[in-house]
Amino acid sequence: MADTTTILSSNALLAALCSGLWFWYSTRLKASIEHEYLDKHEALKKDTEKELARLNEDLRKQTERELAKLNADLSHQNEMAMASFKHSLELAAADKNLRSSHVFKDTADAIVKTYRSLVELRDLVNAYVSILGFSDEAKRKDAAKRLDDRWDEFETFFKMNKIFIPKNAAEQTRQFCLKLSEFRRKYGWLVKFEEAPNPRHEVWEKRSQEIDAMMYDIPKLLTALEDQFQEILGFPIDNKPVVK
Repeated sequence: MADTTTILSSNALLAALCSGLWFWYSTRLKASIEHEYLDKHEALKKDTEKELARLNEDLRKQTERELAKLNADLSHQNEMAMASFKHSLELAAADKNLRSSHVFKDTADAIVKTYRSLVELRDLVNAYVSILGFSDEAKRKDAAKRLDDRWDEFETFFKMNKIFIPKNAAEQTRQFCLKLSEFRRKYGWLVKFEEAPNPRHEVWEKRSQEIDAMMYDIPKLLTALEDQFQEILGFPIDNKPVVK
Protein backbone atom coordinates (compact mmCIF):
# COMPACT_ATOMS: atom_id res chain seq x y z
CA MET A 1 0.00 0.00 0.00
CA ALA A 2 2.79 2.35 0.86
CA ASP A 3 4.55 1.43 -2.40
CA THR A 4 1.45 2.12 -4.35
CA THR A 5 1.12 5.54 -2.78
CA THR A 6 4.76 6.27 -3.53
CA ILE A 7 4.35 5.24 -7.15
CA LEU A 8 1.27 7.38 -7.54
CA SER A 9 3.02 10.34 -5.99
CA SER A 10 6.00 9.84 -8.29
CA ASN A 11 3.75 9.60 -11.33
CA ALA A 12 1.89 12.74 -10.30
CA LEU A 13 5.12 14.57 -9.79
CA LEU A 14 6.44 13.35 -13.12
CA ALA A 15 3.24 14.42 -14.83
CA ALA A 16 3.43 17.83 -13.26
CA LEU A 17 7.05 18.10 -14.27
CA CYS A 18 6.26 17.04 -17.84
CA SER A 19 3.37 19.45 -17.94
CA GLY A 20 5.60 22.27 -16.72
CA LEU A 21 8.28 21.35 -19.20
CA TRP A 22 5.74 21.30 -22.01
CA PHE A 23 4.35 24.67 -21.00
CA TRP A 24 7.83 26.15 -20.89
CA TYR A 25 8.78 24.57 -24.20
CA SER A 26 5.58 25.64 -25.92
CA THR A 27 5.95 29.15 -24.53
CA ARG A 28 9.55 29.38 -25.74
CA LEU A 29 8.58 27.86 -29.09
CA LYS A 30 5.71 30.36 -29.46
CA ALA A 31 7.98 33.24 -28.50
CA SER A 32 10.63 32.01 -30.94
CA ILE A 33 8.06 31.71 -33.73
CA GLU A 34 6.68 35.17 -32.99
CA HIS A 35 10.16 36.65 -32.92
CA GLU A 36 11.06 34.98 -36.22
CA TYR A 37 7.79 36.17 -37.71
CA LEU A 38 8.45 39.69 -36.58
CA ASP A 39 11.98 39.56 -37.97
CA LYS A 40 10.78 38.22 -41.31
CA HIS A 41 7.92 40.77 -41.34
CA GLU A 42 10.34 43.61 -40.63
CA ALA A 43 12.76 42.31 -43.28
CA LEU A 44 9.89 41.98 -45.77
CA LYS A 45 8.74 45.48 -44.90
CA LYS A 46 12.23 46.87 -45.47
CA ASP A 47 12.55 44.95 -48.73
CA THR A 48 9.15 46.19 -49.83
CA GLU A 49 10.03 49.78 -48.95
CA LYS A 50 13.34 49.41 -50.74
CA GLU A 51 11.62 47.99 -53.82
CA LEU A 52 9.00 50.74 -53.74
CA ALA A 53 11.76 53.34 -53.46
CA ARG A 54 13.55 51.76 -56.42
CA LEU A 55 10.35 51.63 -58.43
CA ASN A 56 9.57 55.27 -57.55
CA GLU A 57 13.07 56.30 -58.56
CA ASP A 58 12.78 54.39 -61.83
CA LEU A 59 9.38 55.96 -62.42
CA ARG A 60 10.75 59.43 -61.64
CA LYS A 61 13.67 58.96 -64.03
CA GLN A 62 11.38 57.55 -66.72
CA THR A 63 8.99 60.47 -66.23
CA GLU A 64 11.85 62.96 -66.47
CA ARG A 65 13.08 61.30 -69.65
CA GLU A 66 9.59 61.34 -71.16
CA LEU A 67 9.06 64.98 -70.15
CA ALA A 68 12.46 65.95 -71.53
CA LYS A 69 11.64 64.20 -74.82
CA LEU A 70 8.20 65.82 -74.89
CA ASN A 71 9.67 69.27 -74.18
CA ALA A 72 12.27 68.74 -76.87
CA ASP A 73 9.57 67.72 -79.36
CA LEU A 74 7.38 70.67 -78.39
CA SER A 75 10.33 73.05 -78.58
CA HIS A 76 11.19 71.74 -82.03
CA GLN A 77 7.58 72.04 -83.13
CA ASN A 78 7.41 75.59 -81.73
CA GLU A 79 10.60 76.51 -83.52
CA MET A 80 9.25 75.09 -86.76
CA ALA A 81 5.92 76.87 -86.26
CA MET A 82 7.67 80.18 -85.44
CA ALA A 83 9.94 79.80 -88.45
CA SER A 84 6.91 79.13 -90.65
CA PHE A 85 5.02 82.06 -89.12
CA LYS A 86 8.01 84.36 -89.54
CA HIS A 87 8.37 83.27 -93.14
CA SER A 88 4.68 83.95 -93.74
CA LEU A 89 5.03 87.41 -92.18
CA GLU A 90 8.06 88.14 -94.32
CA LEU A 91 6.18 87.08 -97.45
CA ALA A 92 3.17 89.17 -96.42
CA ALA A 93 5.39 92.16 -95.63
CA ALA A 94 7.21 91.80 -98.94
CA ASP A 95 3.89 91.58 -100.78
CA LYS A 96 2.54 94.58 -98.86
CA ASN A 97 5.70 96.58 -99.54
CA LEU A 98 5.48 95.68 -103.21
CA ARG A 99 1.85 96.72 -103.41
CA SER A 100 2.52 99.82 -101.30
CA SER A 101 5.38 100.84 -103.57
CA HIS A 102 3.10 100.62 -106.63
CA VAL A 103 0.30 102.48 -104.85
CA PHE A 104 2.70 105.16 -103.62
CA LYS A 105 4.01 105.65 -107.14
CA ASP A 106 0.46 106.14 -108.39
CA THR A 107 -0.20 108.51 -105.50
CA ALA A 108 2.94 110.50 -106.18
CA ASP A 109 2.11 110.76 -109.90
CA ALA A 110 -1.46 111.86 -109.12
CA ILE A 111 -0.30 114.48 -106.62
CA VAL A 112 2.35 115.92 -108.94
CA LYS A 113 -0.07 116.18 -111.86
CA THR A 114 -2.81 117.59 -109.63
CA TYR A 115 -0.55 120.27 -108.19
CA ARG A 116 0.78 121.28 -111.60
CA SER A 117 -2.78 121.49 -112.94
CA LEU A 118 -3.90 123.64 -110.01
CA VAL A 119 -1.03 126.06 -110.49
CA GLU A 120 -1.77 126.21 -114.21
CA LEU A 121 -5.48 126.83 -113.57
CA ARG A 122 -4.65 129.59 -111.10
CA ASP A 123 -2.38 131.25 -113.67
CA LEU A 124 -5.02 130.91 -116.40
CA VAL A 125 -7.69 132.41 -114.15
CA ASN A 126 -5.40 135.32 -113.26
CA ALA A 127 -4.59 135.83 -116.94
CA TYR A 128 -8.29 135.73 -117.84
CA VAL A 129 -9.48 138.21 -115.22
CA SER A 130 -6.56 140.53 -115.96
CA ILE A 131 -7.81 141.21 -119.51
CA LEU A 132 -11.46 141.63 -118.63
CA GLY A 133 -12.53 145.17 -119.47
CA PHE A 134 -9.21 145.94 -121.18
CA SER A 135 -9.08 143.70 -124.28
CA ASP A 136 -11.34 143.07 -127.21
CA GLU A 137 -14.01 140.40 -127.22
CA ALA A 138 -11.96 137.97 -129.33
CA LYS A 139 -9.09 137.90 -126.83
CA ARG A 140 -11.47 137.42 -123.91
CA LYS A 141 -13.21 134.53 -125.66
CA ASP A 142 -9.88 132.93 -126.51
CA ALA A 143 -8.67 133.22 -122.92
CA ALA A 144 -11.98 131.87 -121.63
CA LYS A 145 -11.83 128.89 -124.04
CA ARG A 146 -8.28 128.00 -123.05
CA LEU A 147 -9.29 128.20 -119.38
CA ASP A 148 -12.47 126.13 -119.87
CA ASP A 149 -10.66 123.46 -121.91
CA ARG A 150 -7.92 123.11 -119.31
CA TRP A 151 -10.50 123.05 -116.52
CA ASP A 152 -12.39 120.22 -118.22
CA GLU A 153 -9.16 118.27 -118.69
CA PHE A 154 -8.31 118.61 -115.02
CA GLU A 155 -11.78 117.58 -113.84
CA THR A 156 -11.61 114.45 -116.00
CA PHE A 157 -8.14 113.62 -114.70
CA PHE A 158 -9.07 114.28 -111.08
CA LYS A 159 -12.19 112.08 -111.23
CA MET A 160 -10.12 109.19 -112.57
CA ASN A 161 -7.20 109.60 -110.14
CA LYS A 162 -8.82 110.90 -106.94
CA ILE A 163 -8.69 107.34 -105.60
CA PHE A 164 -4.90 107.65 -105.21
CA ILE A 165 -5.09 110.86 -103.18
CA PRO A 166 -5.98 110.78 -99.45
CA LYS A 167 -9.47 112.09 -98.73
CA ASN A 168 -8.36 115.17 -96.80
CA ALA A 169 -6.05 116.28 -99.59
CA ALA A 170 -8.71 115.52 -102.21
CA GLU A 171 -11.23 117.64 -100.29
CA GLN A 172 -8.74 120.51 -100.01
CA THR A 173 -8.20 120.27 -103.76
CA ARG A 174 -11.96 120.49 -104.34
CA GLN A 175 -12.24 123.53 -102.05
CA PHE A 176 -9.38 125.26 -103.89
CA CYS A 177 -11.08 124.66 -107.25
CA LEU A 178 -14.39 125.97 -105.93
CA LYS A 179 -12.71 129.11 -104.61
CA LEU A 180 -10.87 129.62 -107.91
CA SER A 181 -14.09 129.19 -109.90
CA GLU A 182 -15.94 131.56 -107.57
CA PHE A 183 -13.18 134.15 -107.98
CA ARG A 184 -13.41 133.96 -111.76
CA ARG A 185 -17.21 134.22 -111.73
CA LYS A 186 -17.41 137.13 -109.28
CA TYR A 187 -14.58 139.03 -110.95
CA GLY A 188 -16.37 138.77 -114.28
CA TRP A 189 -19.61 139.90 -112.66
CA LEU A 190 -17.79 142.90 -111.12
CA VAL A 191 -16.41 143.97 -114.52
CA LYS A 192 -19.85 143.76 -116.08
CA PHE A 193 -21.31 145.61 -113.11
CA GLU A 194 -18.81 148.44 -113.62
CA GLU A 195 -19.78 148.68 -117.28
CA ALA A 196 -23.47 148.96 -116.44
CA PRO A 197 -25.05 152.42 -116.31
CA ASN A 198 -25.48 153.88 -112.86
CA PRO A 199 -24.06 150.97 -110.81
CA ARG A 200 -24.90 151.01 -107.13
CA HIS A 201 -21.76 151.89 -105.25
CA GLU A 202 -22.57 149.89 -102.09
CA VAL A 203 -23.09 146.72 -104.15
CA TRP A 204 -19.86 147.30 -106.06
CA GLU A 205 -18.02 147.89 -102.77
CA LYS A 206 -19.33 144.64 -101.28
CA ARG A 207 -18.38 142.56 -104.33
CA SER A 208 -15.01 144.26 -104.51
CA GLN A 209 -14.29 143.33 -100.89
CA GLU A 210 -15.33 139.75 -101.55
CA ILE A 211 -12.91 139.56 -104.47
CA ASP A 212 -10.11 141.09 -102.42
CA ALA A 213 -10.71 138.45 -99.74
CA MET A 214 -10.58 135.65 -102.32
CA MET A 215 -7.36 137.04 -103.77
CA TYR A 216 -5.97 136.64 -100.25
CA ASP A 217 -7.54 133.22 -99.58
CA ILE A 218 -6.51 131.49 -102.82
CA PRO A 219 -2.72 131.64 -102.18
CA LYS A 220 -3.31 130.45 -98.60
CA LEU A 221 -5.33 127.47 -99.84
CA LEU A 222 -2.65 126.59 -102.36
CA THR A 223 0.08 126.82 -99.70
CA ALA A 224 -1.94 124.55 -97.40
CA LEU A 225 -2.27 122.08 -100.28
CA GLU A 226 1.47 122.23 -100.89
CA ASP A 227 2.09 121.30 -97.25
CA GLN A 228 -0.46 118.49 -97.45
CA PHE A 229 1.01 117.09 -100.66
CA GLN A 230 4.58 117.27 -99.36
CA GLU A 231 3.58 115.49 -96.16
CA ILE A 232 1.99 112.69 -98.17
CA LEU A 233 5.12 112.41 -100.31
CA GLY A 234 7.26 112.11 -97.17
CA PHE A 235 8.89 115.53 -97.09
CA PRO A 236 9.49 116.99 -93.61
CA ILE A 237 7.24 119.96 -92.90
CA ASP A 238 9.25 122.93 -91.67
CA ASN A 239 7.02 125.25 -89.68
CA LYS A 240 9.77 127.73 -88.95
CA PRO A 241 9.23 131.19 -90.46
CA VAL A 242 11.21 131.95 -93.56
CA VAL A 243 14.10 134.32 -92.88
CA LYS A 244 13.95 137.21 -95.35
